[in-house]
Amino acid sequence: MFVIPVNNPAQQTIQSIEVYPGNREIVHHALVFQDTSSIPLTLDQNDPLPGYNAFGGTGSPTSKLLTVYTPGQGAFNFAPGFGAVMLPNSYIVIQMHYPGGVSGQVDSTQVRLKYGLSSLRNVTTVAALNHGSTLTNGPLFIPADSVKTFYNQVNVNTNYTLTGIMPHMHLIGKSIKAYCVTPTNDTFHLIDIPEWDFHWQYFYQFQKPILLPRASIVTGK
Repeated sequence: MFVIPVNNPAQQTIQSIEVYPGNREIVHHALVFQDTSSIPLTLDQNDPLPGYNAFGGTGSPTSKLLTVYTPGQGAFNFAPGFGAVMLPNSYIVIQMHYPGGVSGQVDSTQVRLKYGLSSLRNVTTVAALNHGSTLTNGPLFIPADSVKTFYNQVNVNTNYTLTGIMPHMHLIGKSIKAYCVTPTNDTFHLIDIPEWDFHWQYFYQFQKPILLPRASIVTGK
């Protein structure tokens, strides 16, 4: 985890965000959070090495996910009329994931922000379907020499507007899809990638925002 002060005394709205890897050979993926507390900074200061170690989250309950970088992802531009709020006096906390066997290599990844109008509608990024709490046939374990399909499911407890979706798997993933069933039993598809390629992942935005009504069921496979 690396902590970067934004130095923004007033609230701003992000129109575009880009994670630019300094060494694409070793950057597996990265998660970018914002945090207004001093917890990440304290954790960083208490670690003698650059940054600090954390698994899953940042170690701070007030951190909010801004975006994710994966191989193939370029600058993420929010849909017209939408953006992400950067709270006053925030810190960017970037969680870098590096694979094993890269000791001695150097990386200097950047987070580039472009601000827009304050009237933009706020968008939040959440891991709605994940490899932990929403798996219906977990844990996420595949025995050697076998093929296994995993399912996620989440019940929607309020009305949401979806602007995009970002599927993510690792090298042995083969296909991935997500769809929604509404309370009136209408089904609509969110994403379907029949031939997964780890080296070309993307944050897909829908051509038009999708209304996800309360009591819908979202399933991933």
